[in-house]
Amino acid sequence: MAKPLKTQDEVATERFNLIAPLVPGDLDKGLRSDLVRKIAEEVGLSERTVLRYFAAWEERGFDGLKPKRGWGRPDSSLGDAFSRVVDAAIELRKESPSRSVADIIKILELEEVVPVGSVKRSTLQRHLAARGYSSSQMKMYTKKGAAAKRFKKEHRNQLWQSDIKYASYVPDEGRSPKQTYLVSWIDNATKYAVDAGFYFAQTEESVEDSLRQALQKFGVPDSV
Repeated sequence: MAKPLKTQDEVATERFNLIAPLVPGDLDKGLRSDLVRKIAEEVGLSERTVLRYFAAWEERGFDGLKPKRGWGRPDSSLGDAFSRVVDAAIELRKESPSRSVADIIKILELEEVVPVGSVKRSTLQRHLAARGYSSSQMKMYTKKGAAAKRFKKEHRNQLWQSDIKYASYVPDEGRSPKQTYLVSWIDNATKYAVDAGFYFAQTEESVEDSLRQALQKFGVPDSV
């Protein structure tokens, strides 16, 4: 069964969560450029697309992130059969990770899997990214030596590592939604999250509070 199409508000919300790290107006150009590159790599979009979403937000706010009129139509003239086209495209990309979307479409047309001109490059590219098979994602999967060089301790509690991720905005009665941050501590050897929690501030105090809770539950590690 085909997945139900998302509403304009659902798509706009996803796009806003995507560009949320860019929203603060006091970011310098260098930091903003780094964030755009990081966001694009993580979700499999182009930097130009991320910047386009951000520009739309600056110009028109939440409404600017909504898809244009016509949203809700099938992704192509193939309708519900499009999911099978994506499956075939994924097989072609697995066969040759460097193969471009344009080449994939050409092969599908030559093999008469799809009629000529029935699949748009941007549409197929979006669906490949959603399934984890964008060109940037494939480069990450096929990077030689990545697994062998991965840093890992041998025993639990030898090393804990912390990270902070931008999380969702939450309602705040009478005020604008508030940004939340996920602070986590992970045991390097076991990859077990010894603590993870959401905070309203990306500060040293938030990290210390999360570490304190991890220490209470799992004892003192050799290093952090």
